[in-house]
Amino acid sequence: MAMINVHTHLMPSLQSVAKEFSVSATYEELCDAGSREQLALTLLNDQGAWNGLDPEQVALGHLIRATLADAATAARKAFGPGARIRVVLELLTGTPHGDRIEYASSRSEIVMD
Repeated sequence: MAMINVHTHLMPSLQSVAKEFSVSATYEELCDAGSREQLALTLLNDQGAWNGLDPEQVALGHLIRATLADAATAARKAFGPGARIRVVLELLTGTPHGDRIEYASSRSEIVMD
């Protein structure tokens, strides 16, 4: 069963929000399109997912789905069946000094128990 975590850091003085979304899933959950979509929906429905974000400004659904799809591609090439993989999406968005910024990065790593 996948584990999902969302962390939010509000930066009022910079009018910005930093978020970290992480999903720990099996290779099979990540590589199956239906399971991957369920992970995305679960993450998007997490109570803290939208905290501090403007849905009109941030395409969060697209970012999460693209990150999970990229992670599945990486998992197929590097990890293999039976592996547990942690996928992290880091997002910084806001309007410091009046300029709109949005920065997103992601990584996939194998979880060693």
